[in-house]
Amino acid sequence: IGGLPVVRKGKLVGIITETDLLRAFIDMMGILNASSRIDVAIGTDPGLFKKALHLIEDNGGDVINVGMTMPRARKRTYYFRLAPCDTAVIKKALENEGYKVVAAMD
Repeated sequence: IGGLPVVRKGKLVGIITETDLLRAFIDMMGILNASSRIDVAIGTDPGLFKKALHLIEDNGGDVINVGMTMPRARKRTYYFRLAPCDTAVIKKALENEGYKVVAAMD
């Protein structure tokens, strides 16, 4: 399937293609914009996510968006896309609080 029809009041008004969906996803995730990223393995308790988010923000991270994996072994990997920054300080702050930083990219 290369596209889906867009119907309004029983009439075809357009077609959404794979390219349209990919373009929307790329725009939503900010993938083409300059950014930094830090990936953190976090337990499924919502409080752990909130704490990690606050640590990132308190240490200079400006979060653009967040993606995550499905939970495996009671953990999810969260992908924090940040405005360009030095992730070393953020990584250290997270690790000092017991979080596992999977990757950090400036």
